[in-house]
Amino acid sequence: MRFVYSILITLVALFLPIKLLIRSIKEPLYRKFISERYGLVRHVKKGRIWIHCISVGEAIAAKALCESLLEKNKLIITCTTASGREQLNRMYVNQIQDDLILVSYIPVDVSIFNNLALRRWRPSQVIFVETDIWPNICRICKNNKIPIKLINARLSIKSFNGYRKLGSFFTATINCFDIIATQFKTDADHFIKLGLLKNKIHITGSIKADIAFDQTQRSNLMQLKESMNRPVWLAASTHSPEELTVLDIHKQILKLYPEALLIIAPRHPNRFNEVADIISSNSFNYTKRSTTLNIPKHVNVYLADSIGELLRWMVISDVVFMGKSLDVMGGHNPLEPAYLSKAIISGGNVSNFENIYGLLEQKNGAVLINSSDELFECVSSLINDDVRREQLGKNANDCYKEFSGALSRTLVLIH
Repeated sequence: MRFVYSILITLVALFLPIKLLIRSIKEPLYRKFISERYGLVRHVKKGRIWIHCISVGEAIAAKALCESLLEKNKLIITCTTASGREQLNRMYVNQIQDDLILVSYIPVDVSIFNNLALRRWRPSQVIFVETDIWPNICRICKNNKIPIKLINARLSIKSFNGYRKLGSFFTATINCFDIIATQFKTDADHFIKLGLLKNKIHITGSIKADIAFDQTQRSNLMQLKESMNRPVWLAASTHSPEELTVLDIHKQILKLYPEALLIIAPRHPNRFNEVADIISSNSFNYTKRSTTLNIPKHVNVYLADSIGELLRWMVISDVVFMGKSLDVMGGHNPLEPAYLSKAIISGGNVSNFENIYGLLEQKNGAVLINSSDELFECVSSLINDDVRREQLGKNANDCYKEFSGALSRTLVLIH
């Protein structure tokens, strides 16, 4: 199986430039730094901690962790996507200038590229965040006695069933990790069933439950919300065809509340223009973040076509609908709106975060719906019910507090 994987990943490496150039038609940043994906990374002094975050979500989740590690260490932070790199550059602009952080793409998982990057970086340890598992990097780190750890790990039942088909190949890969720190017991159980040695597993919780949000910025946004003086609901991290669904619902909402504003924040930047066309074709008065930060009174749909600003849109919203949940897609993490004490709505397909949604539902901290009709009924009723909306938000925040502390537990394992 390892031989087959190596052949397949080599073929990926051969055709990757073509794929990147095609993607760069919509996202020009993919044309840059292609050589890094082949191990031609910048030389740095030995001993940095290498942290890998796939994309924007993982980069934001690991922010507090990285800031804690920076107190005593220099870092290499890698990503896979152009939007992830853009987010890292934005978050750590000063640290990059001071050479405390090197940002790079992760090399394709071909041994020759991995070895080349490791020789140029010579990290003291390697930390992967959440779900990214690269068999050759794992094996090479183990063979070279470089500690490698997987943190904030989650393994849904869908992923579990997929990895189980890989048999001993995947078992050998995960046992290359010195430590796997999972978000919940169910994740840990899945890893153990896949053959992970029990002494390698630790249950730390989700580091997203230790959000650091500037309180001055939050206060300013709350003042902005009050000055808007209109009902606002957010469709967060949406996927196709959810934008069409929420726009249809918003047409009905506007009949009840003509001043209402819908903010749509698509999950993937390469869909920003597509979603803008969808909104435009539905004859809404709309504008977008790339055009203006101000939202005029006549605008009834606002497209949040930016990266790393989801908390901003959540603060100024009354109700937050979490995307990737109306179809069988797995849902998105609701801890951010829970932290902000927002009324949370999600579709019922939340298998990726069933532990968090389970507690939220149990404590009446979120509403799970199963159809667009239910979503309309829920949004429209919450807009009109301050007491219920505030109680849902309070309950959600109480649940959020139960999940906190993961950062300190994770740092103990890293040190």
